[in-house]
Amino acid sequence: MSLDGLKWAIRQTQIKGAGYKILVNLADRHNPDTGMCWPSHETIMLNCEIKSKNTLDKYLKFLVLTGLITKHERFKDNGGQTSNAYFLHLDKGKPVVEFVPPQTLHPSPPQTLVGTPPQTLGDKPYKKNLIKLINKKTDKKIISEDAVISKKQLDYAISKNILEPEAKLQFENFKDYSLAHGKPYADFNAAWRNWLRNTLFKPLSPKLTSSSGTKKADAFLEKLKNKKVRA
Repeated sequence: MSLDGLKWAIRQTQIKGAGYKILVNLADRHNPDTGMCWPSHETIMLNCEIKSKNTLDKYLKFLVLTGLITKHERFKDNGGQTSNAYFLHLDKGKPVVEFVPPQTLHPSPPQTLVGTPPQTLGDKPYKKNLIKLINKKTDKKIISEDAVISKKQLDYAISKNILEPEAKLQFENFKDYSLAHGKPYADFNAAWRNWLRNTLFKPLSPKLTSSSGTKKADAFLEKLKNKKVRA
């Protein structure tokens, strides 16, 4: 098997239907040293789910006409015919006419629907605009490590009968939680209000009343006292 040959065949998406399957199947058996492969008709028909030899011959003839492969008949010493050899032109890969069923090799001209906006592969403006719109609606930011409680946030906490030291402690907890979980927010003030509702305005969970949480609160309050004494 030739990996380069297989990659080349997979790129030939201008070939449609069973013709594409046959090309990939030949490339899967491609010998990189000789540039050839020689699977039997029966093997190709089985792998590509083709029911008749006549149909297979028409698809192979089409691939030859595209210039992607060359077919060489092979014969035994006694004159009997054996499996054909197929040479894959990995340097070609040129665009070919749109493939049609084996009954005819004269494809009808492509039809264009009136009023249909033009679209090209890999360039769909409506998708780009949709992505921009989604990004605009989900424009969220992550809190910084050096963030401190704002006056607006502190005033809200005080309006809910939360003392200033407790509010500052809760803001530190809010910040640590956000950083630890990589939580982005579109509105920090709304997130802060939600944090207070979930932690202070509801029954405390065992995690919030743990000894480690109490020690952290005591240490924070002691730190505030020391600052006031120095002042």
